[in-house]
Amino acid sequence: MEVLFSLMPAMQLPAIGGVGQLRTVEEWSEAVRCFRKARKSWLLDFLQVSQEDLQQRDGQLIEVLKKVQTKAKLVRIGSIPLTELGRLKAWILNTESNGLLDATVLNRIGVAVTGMWDALVDVVAALQHADGSVKRQWLVDAVEISCVSSHPSTALQFLGLLSGSWSKYMPILILDQLTVLSDLPVTLSSLLSDSSWGGVAEFVVPSLFASTERIYNWAIHIARCEDMPPDMEPIDKSENSMAVFLLRVMHCTCVSLKDYLSLEKQLKLANMVVA
Repeated sequence: MEVLFSLMPAMQLPAIGGVGQLRTVEEWSEAVRCFRKARKSWLLDFLQVSQEDLQQRDGQLIEVLKKVQTKAKLVRIGSIPLTELGRLKAWILNTESNGLLDATVLNRIGVAVTGMWDALVDVVAALQHADGSVKRQWLVDAVEISCVSSHPSTALQFLGLLSGSWSKYMPILILDQLTVLSDLPVTLSSLLSDSSWGGVAEFVVPSLFASTERIYNWAIHIARCEDMPPDMEPIDKSENSMAVFLLRVMHCTCVSLKDYLSLEKQLKLANMVVA
């Protein structure tokens, strides 16, 4: 099984099309079927991700991502419990979703990858048949993590994937990294308007506003070429190119959900200058 894992493609969705992409998906499917037959205690031990593993970068991090995706696929088919993914939630949502691996590593492994994005898609797929309370907790946690994450775009992409997959608009949505963010004002407000999700809004929307305030202040400091003040949770410089776009998305999302905000926060939202 160890050999099988080492031979699995570095990512499920390499940036190639046609036969190559189909072959990669088939290889993953066959590998997951084999892992499903393995002894559960061995499987959980083999796929364990240590804190030391989470500190790795570049080539070594590929193995961590493969384990995350393998776990997600096994959760989806009921071979291992969802709690196995829950233990990695904070790391998944605080890892760069773009440019995770440098050019040297990409050349060495011979594929182009989309970083954490593929893993996010697999995790969301694994959550589709979870209990309602579990789904709600992942949604709440994603918003809260976006308030402190060094890579808020990852947590927000995940939020967009969750909202889209559980909303009534799911059949017509386009699955890519920017579109799930652009659609967030519609998908999240649609989801929270559902009676079965209504009770979550009072937890989600205030945190969403806090995340928006943070991104607003961050975008202002970038525009002024200023460093973030020490009392603000830092945001990685790799996110800078997304600042204006993320602010627009977050502001629009908060506007669509403003009825869940206090009057004071509604006024703050109205006073934000968004380009």
